Amino acid sequence: MCLLFRKHKQQQSAERSIEALKVGLAIVELDPQWDAEQIYRRGAETAAAGDYKLSAIYFYKAATTGYAAAQHYLGWCFEVGRGVDCCHSEAVKWYRLAAEQGFAYAQCALAICYHKGRGVKKNYDLAAGWYAAAAVQGVARAQFELAGLYAEGKGVETSAEESVRWYIAAARQGHKMSRELLKSFKVEY
Repeated sequence: MCLLFRKHKQQQSAERSIEALKVGLAIVELDPQWDAEQIYRRGAETAAAGDYKLSAIYFYKAATTGYAAAQHYLGWCFEVGRGVDCCHSEAVKWYRLAAEQGFAYAQCALAICYHKGRGVKKNYDLAAGWYAAAAVQGVARAQFELAGLYAEGKGVETSAEESVRWYIAAARQGHKMSRELLKSFKVEY
């Protein structure tokens, strides 16, 4: 019962955050000439300056036009509670929209949600699929996590060969934990 109550409270909080974003859009002056990428970039600039509420407003505006990078970062805002109330199910919603467009970092973030059971029911099959989609695009974290799933046989068939292959791919990009694991296995990359 406590978990159900917490999910309900979190969803109400997300709904309030979305309403606040809509109100914020009415207040913030946007140049009518700006396209979604320019609005997204303004969001990134304001986030870098530490104004997360304003950056979330910009990300929301760009995300609602279908701009994948903004959808990913709005998902991150909801995941960590930056500029909006923390709500993992809302984060999953935005990650999925960007992931389905092929945005690699959103694919990795969505995979992590399925892997850890954040905002969705834990599902290793879906986690493996989304990690694989991001891994082939070169996301080191996705390569590392996919290697771990192959090592444990979660969501994929156990395969030491595939596991090592993905650890090597991540290590070649400088992924520290992959390098340490390969070193402990005495595998050169």
